[in-house]
Amino acid sequence: MSQKILSLKAQANTESNELADTIKADIDNSSFELHQYDDILVRKVIECVKILNKGEISVTFKGGYEIKSEL
Repeated sequence: MSQKILSLKAQANTESNELADTIKADIDNSSFELHQYDDILVRKVIECVKILNKGEISVTFKGGYEIKSEL
């Protein structure tokens, strides 16, 4: 691989790690004794929610981690 491609991959990995560290810090500093919906926390942690069909959803977190769940 060329040096430029390796450099871009290293930069992307660094940015992903920084984003993961930021999200982890937000989670660590948050109280999970939520008594109501917290839009700010959700926007910091979740990238996308997809309705796959009438019985299944997919939640993608910042950083690319995806969970599929049946309703």
